[in-house]
Amino acid sequence: MTAHTAEPGRARLLVPQLGAASSPPHLVKGHRSSCSVPFREHPGRSGTSQITSRYPARHAIIATVSRAYGYVGPPELLERASPDTVGERVASPADLKRWLAGRDAAERDEPFTYVVDLDGTLRVAPRRSEHVACAGGQSVLAAGEVTFHGTRVGEISNQSTGYCPDAASWPDVAAALDRAGLDRPDGFTAVFVFRHCPGCGELNVVKDDDYVCVFCAGALRRS
Repeated sequence: MTAHTAEPGRARLLVPQLGAASSPPHLVKGHRSSCSVPFREHPGRSGTSQITSRYPARHAIIATVSRAYGYVGPPELLERASPDTVGERVASPADLKRWLAGRDAAERDEPFTYVVDLDGTLRVAPRRSEHVACAGGQSVLAAGEVTFHGTRVGEISNQSTGYCPDAASWPDVAAALDRAGLDRPDGFTAVFVFRHCPGCGELNVVKDDDYVCVFCAGALRRS
């Protein structure tokens, strides 16, 4: 169990649910049968859990449970990722302004690649950058594409075929944007649903609620 402190008295816990599989999928290089690591959410108000066992009430910890997404894309892209490829850290409006100032006009008109790393930090890179490169090869709390109008988020999605994050990653995106002091919408402006086919193993982007593999016509899981 790994805890990343978000603020005094609060922690983000990444809680892997082990059972059917002996190893979390994101730890197995080249694993293609799942788009994300299964995590068990502990009961609690507003997605939080109160841990009181063996501690007095004044030491109770409120923990927000997040899902970490391991990389599931082509292994050769993972091999190219390193600490040298990590995206720009955005912790304030000034950070974003400084980074955008170094981009040309055509680039600023396109969506940028973004990830939220395991520390809850927003990282950005040019659109043609791979998400796994932006993350330095590490797992993430969220990934997708984003456009900026000054320090305001215009469009933002969970579009990342390397990590296949689902819509439930939005709270981590929102928290990272809020921490950076950036104006944002109330949710993803575009949501993508990813499924690997259990038959042929190919990655599908589900459209119009049609859970059928476009490569082999096999059935895709709905949840």
